[in-house]
Amino acid sequence: FRRVLFRSTTLINYQLDSLLKIHDTTTVSSFTWSFTPTGIDPNMQIPTPSSGAEDYYDLPNGIQLKSALIHQGKVRIKLLNTARQPLRYHYQFLSARKNNLILDTTLDIPAGSISNPGIRIAYIDLIGYTIDFTGLTHNKYNTTVQNYTVTVAPYAVHDSLYYGQGFIDSLTIMGIVPQYAVGYLGNQTINVGTDVTSFNIFNTIKSGMLNLNSANINLKIINEFGVAMRATINNLSAI
Repeated sequence: FRRVLFRSTTLINYQLDSLLKIHDTTTVSSFTWSFTPTGIDPNMQIPTPSSGAEDYYDLPNGIQLKSALIHQGKVRIKLLNTARQPLRYHYQFLSARKNNLILDTTLDIPAGSISNPGIRIAYIDLIGYTIDFTGLTHNKYNTTVQNYTVTVAPYAVHDSLYYGQGFIDSLTIMGIVPQYAVGYLGNQTINVGTDVTSFNIFNTIKSGMLNLNSANINLKIINEFGVAMRATINNLSAI
């Protein structure tokens, strides 16, 4: 009588975010009126710092990212308004596209004051967007482009902008987990450490001795990253 015992288990399962880590990145810009009071009317554009500028991501392990399809992540927009009238903020993430359309949204910021600014916080989901990391000239890496304009809200009333009033915006690209990425993923080593798996196929044996005629271990390593990889197994032992 011969019985064959078979057990299959997954020892390691690494996803793309194990190789490619995009840290949260925040950019802050502001405008402050530094002259004598000036009149403002609905739909009037407010002067802003240079927009359409490039943002560079300092990625670890020498990674040079060209593009990525986003599996998970958000844009966090925090806006402060110290003017006495509500403002309208038009934001475009020019490097992010979904269904061939760039990420484009408009947010209104309530009126406020220097001591008590109006605040607006919004989160925009990036799931399904493809981000181009090649910059304005499409020949760089780890570089994105964002653009925004600020106007007086169309439902505001005539007022004045006084010295020290203005707005602050804080843009955070956060929690990015790519589903697919194109570029150079660097030369890096991932140390897995000790992994233990238990076999319950012998739990039904209450006493006695089990004599195994032979035992084999078959290891299958599947690489779905699309880049060459090498795996080293230092030791296999039974406890």
